[in-house]
Amino acid sequence: MRLIGLALLAILMMSAPALAMQSCVVGQDVLTPGGKRLTVTEVNGSACRTQGKIDGITHDDWWSAFMLEAASEGAIVTSDDRRLFVGKYECWANGNYLFIDLVINNDGSYQDGTGARGEMDYFLDGRIDFGSGPFAGYRGEALDGAVYLTQPGTQSAVQCGYKG
Repeated sequence: MRLIGLALLAILMMSAPALAMQSCVVGQDVLTPGGKRLTVTEVNGSACRTQGKIDGITHDDWWSAFMLEAASEGAIVTSDDRRLFVGKYECWANGNYLFIDLVINNDGSYQDGTGARGEMDYFLDGRIDFGSGPFAGYRGEALDGAVYLTQPGTQSAVQCGYKG
């Protein structure tokens, strides 16, 4: 009987929503009730100031800590099919590995396989703008766990699969 009770408790815990936060820490990434991933920049008791830029729009809001959720370290974004993961992506075209890697960092930057860095903006619709660095000018799109890169002036995309 005790085993059945533990199994039921485990099932209930798996389906329970994430627990609300009790307090915030400056520098912590959080998800707001609208699903925006922002950074805590100031704390006043249980009030947390969050700031960040999403889709070119600056967000600056105050929230009670219990309204926020701690953001996952692994994903940058919200929508399941447009999720962009922090880590390494290997790039392929026509079934051939191109020896080009894309590494997404959790600070809004990226790098290629040689370590050359650049800045990027990620949009909630999956679009990625590479503002500087080795992929500057490329169009990027996150879709179904991969990143698709399109070189300037072409229509063919390179698929970069997530490797962790």
